[in-house]
Amino acid sequence: MMKKVLLFAFVVLTVLFIGTEFSYSIQQGRIYGRVYVRNGEVFEGRIKWGDHETIWDDMFDGETEFYSRYKYYKDNYPERKWRIRRGGYVTVQTSFKFGRIMWIKRKYKDLALVKLKDGREIEVKGGDAEDEDVTVNDIDFGDVVVKWRRIEKVEFMDEPESYSKLNPERNHPLYGTVETEEGDKFRGYIMWDNDESLSDDILDGEDDDGFKRKIRFEKISEIEKISRNEVRVTLKSGRKIYLTGSNDVNSDNRGILIKDPDYGNVKLRWREFYRVTFEDSIKVKRYSDFEKGYPLYGTVFTIDGDSIEGYIRWDDDESYSCDILNGEYDRYIMEIEFGKIKEIRRRSRRACIVVLKNGIELELRGSNDVNNENKGIIVFEKPDSKEGEYIDWRDFSRVVFR
Repeated sequence: MMKKVLLFAFVVLTVLFIGTEFSYSIQQGRIYGRVYVRNGEVFEGRIKWGDHETIWDDMFDGETEFYSRYKYYKDNYPERKWRIRRGGYVTVQTSFKFGRIMWIKRKYKDLALVKLKDGREIEVKGGDAEDEDVTVNDIDFGDVVVKWRRIEKVEFMDEPESYSKLNPERNHPLYGTVETEEGDKFRGYIMWDNDESLSDDILDGEDDDGFKRKIRFEKISEIEKISRNEVRVTLKSGRKIYLTGSNDVNSDNRGILIKDPDYGNVKLRWREFYRVTFEDSIKVKRYSDFEKGYPLYGTVFTIDGDSIEGYIRWDDDESYSCDILNGEYDRYIMEIEFGKIKEIRRRSRRACIVVLKNGIELELRGSNDVNNENKGIIVFEKPDSKEGEYIDWRDFSRVVFR
């Protein structure tokens, strides 16, 4: 009898231990850091940036100005290939995963200085650097909302185990499998309606009798689109309910974002969405799991059969593994870190074949990264070289990264 009691106790403790470790791993996937306030106060804990960004895979977006070697030559010389020596300043959209960032300093109302793990310091304007409140779940004070104008600096780090134990998180990131009208499936962490991303968030709508419904996502097993303006919601209890009358459940929905580890970020418009099946979260990447970026290196081939090997600046603004390639795949909006890419082949003036390191091939279009609006590919002998070889998009055939 004693052996049975001891065995039962061992099993219970093992389950509790595994459950605790699982819980910690989910919590440590949340953005964590210290927020330094201009009056000298410091708050530390899990961070929600603005209304949406809560996990390390979320993006910090904005615009950045940089020195373009392309612009000067494009404006002044008609040749199709140039030695790159001079240029001008241009503004481009930029995005980085929070897991790639060391710290963010507020400079002005709509301007921040971002320090990346790879050592680069980049000024970012607008977007997430403009009037965004930062909510910190401080271990002593609970949720503290810090206005952007009061922030001096936000420093990121792994969540300490001591914090996880004292402050267990029940509000987990949404995770599941999203199916499209075309039958494609993407699996990962989910942001619904470009807004709801946590289990405690609310799905709004009206039922068949006109009653307003507010359902926590933690109660939902599945959402299936029945028509442009109606969905069927299956609850974990097994009950089903039809909802209309809200941008959460009709054609005013602002899109479904899936952070799929195989593809990168995938955003579906409402017309492409068919069904989402929610699952329990699996272990997410911690801050320390995000390695620092490295300069892009590879061989660029031209349509004439020439090849140039060296450090690569793509579209004259992406030059590191953590920089983002944008495009549309079968109408799905894709954001792929260059570190995931093995090869890019120009298919036509308006499209490219992108081969990922995991073997997946995607035909991308609809972005200057992958069509004839691309500002060209520049190859340098060294990452900090002042002079490089420019390959115009019309002359480009493919690039193989190493």
